[in-house]
Amino acid sequence: MIRVGRARPTAVVVKSAAAVAALALTVYLVWGLRSLIVPASVGGLLAYICRPLVARLERWRIPRALAVTRRRAASRESRQRSLRRAGGRQCRQVAKLLSRHLHRALPRR
Repeated sequence: MIRVGRARPTAVVVKSAAAVAALALTVYLVWGLRSLIVPASVGGLLAYICRPLVARLERWRIPRALAVTRRRAASRESRQRSLRRAGGRQCRQVAKLLSRHLHRALPRR
């Protein structure tokens, strides 16, 4: 015969405490490993995005290592073009802010 009724109060308390402890441990681990989780996630996303391009280069009988290197070079060129487009104005502003910050941070004689 199956008993239908309430669960014991001590069982509910123990299960609740275990759930809270597991949640706290999960939050602690995620917080502690956040410097590893973000780069790994971004790397996985980039690998997923670049896979079709590498596959196409392999179909053209370009080895995978060369295909990946070529993709990196194209990405680097794209970044350099973007930085050149940003122009000197932003670079001058950054240099000005850095010099102000360093001037304040360094001790005066």
